[in-house]
Amino acid sequence: MDAKRLSAIMQWHADKMKEKSLSLKSLLSNSTDTRLNRLMRIQGYYRQVWTSMVPHIRKEFEHLTPDQIKFLISAVDAYIDNLIRLGENGQGKQITILDVIFDGSEEQFDYYFGEDENEFRRITKNIILDLHNYIKQEKKENESVFMKE
Repeated sequence: MDAKRLSAIMQWHADKMKEKSLSLKSLLSNSTDTRLNRLMRIQGYYRQVWTSMVPHIRKEFEHLTPDQIKFLISAVDAYIDNLIRLGENGQGKQITILDVIFDGSEEQFDYYFGEDENEFRRITKNIILDLHNYIKQEKKENESVFMKE
């Protein structure tokens, strides 16, 4: 994904947030505050970013057939559904976004999704890049599905 498209997606997302006049905290707020709920909120934000990326993905892969695009979108949806995994030692759940590992702690959640706009932009960029890398990997692994007819 080139820098122009990445910045367009990030700008679109920022405009949507301003449009709805939501602060970063209220976007990710929930009445209960546990580790799992914080991880589920991150997963929900992941899904929101993916939803904003779908039109751009459709344009980028316009050479694919509708069935191939549907396969790709459903594969990414399944990836997002299975985003919360057990940690390396088998204890505790976590989400890995490129180089950042979220364990659901309140301090870590506030650091990345709090009022600091730079960290929020960084994690949004990491989510976009992670999704794009997954799409590339999925196309490579399932070459038979994406062969030209």
